[in-house]
Amino acid sequence: MPDSPTSLELPYPEHNLIVRAERLWEGSHGKVQGQLSVRVPSANGHYTVLLVPEDFGFTARSARKEIIKYLAERAGKIDWTIILDDVCDQVIQYTRKGQPDAQIDPAKIILTQPTYLIYPFLPRGQPTVFYGKKSSAKSTLLLLMALALASGYSDNPWFKGIKTPVRTGWLDWETDQQGFEYDVKRLADGNGIVTCQHLYYRHGHGRLFADQVEEIKDWVQQRQIEFLVLDSVAAACGEIKEAHVASNYYNALQYLGLTSASIAHPPKSELTISSSVSGAGQFEDRARNIWETDYEQEEDSPTGFQALRHRKNYKTGYLPSVGYRYEYSQEVIIVSRNDPNEVSKHVAKASLRVRALNLLSNGPQSLKAIKEGLDIKGDYISIVLNRAAKDGEVELTSSGNWQLKK
Repeated sequence: MPDSPTSLELPYPEHNLIVRAERLWEGSHGKVQGQLSVRVPSANGHYTVLLVPEDFGFTARSARKEIIKYLAERAGKIDWTIILDDVCDQVIQYTRKGQPDAQIDPAKIILTQPTYLIYPFLPRGQPTVFYGKKSSAKSTLLLLMALALASGYSDNPWFKGIKTPVRTGWLDWETDQQGFEYDVKRLADGNGIVTCQHLYYRHGHGRLFADQVEEIKDWVQQRQIEFLVLDSVAAACGEIKEAHVASNYYNALQYLGLTSASIAHPPKSELTISSSVSGAGQFEDRARNIWETDYEQEEDSPTGFQALRHRKNYKTGYLPSVGYRYEYSQEVIIVSRNDPNEVSKHVAKASLRVRALNLLSNGPQSLKAIKEGLDIKGDYISIVLNRAAKDGEVELTSSGNWQLKK
């Protein structure tokens, strides 16, 4: 699927016909699909419709027989077999030829920085994935983002970059509208969001790319949606271990042509360290931005702590981790920014350099004490500390201990 729907209009003046192929895309196994319509123009600028836009498989010979029969009943003097064969041939060639090349000259390029709906989470026009274990507040965080964007909450305490309201859609395979509205109400009431007129909900069914992408495209265009949350990847795709399923998922997102955030999970086998998105590797390869969530909450406590680590960056380099605190009740969910290092699971996954800096925040330490504190062996920590010293983060004291640079 291309970034936007492609179309091809084919005139047949000898028969006074215009055949139009719309929403063209090449799916798995080389199947070219789209919609087909046939019109007869008149001298006054109007036209007679012989075939309203209808879903059509241009590479499926069996699909032509039914259309040919239908059109023959409406205009039997035309050899529709020849017309349809020609249309299919031209459409297939057009769809498969791809985009034209471009000559690139650095001297003529005007450098423009990537823009974000919310920095650093949502690069505009790109697909982002948020993944983490179940009950790690992924949906809650994305719902807060959706509310902030849809309400145009520019001076909110959680997210940077919001200037005006953004029309936002939520495509949900996981729950239902009642459950969605329950969390919307608690988040809005708990965080001072009085009104929000640009948030649209739709329940997902079947596979996004196979069963309903055209329906979703119509919905996106009708509501003029700019940002879409998909909850979740596994429910929207089915067989996530298949590479072509991942490719089709991202092809569908390209076809929708907007900024998106997909909610995903790690493999069940990764019991302690979640370092990848579950499913075929293309689910990570095709994402432009990936954030991993870790979450901790005591069993009898209403307070939860979330940390987000940047796992794949979009033209920025890896960015610092971000933390949030959640206060839950039956009436409200209150969200505030928090130190991500309060989540022990998150700290355990940090790089050796970050863990060393966190340890030194408690005061100067000898090299031996640092090794013991980090539970590591060998001399690699010396290399890490020396690199940090060159970057101005740490220094050696006169007594030979390491400390954060003052």
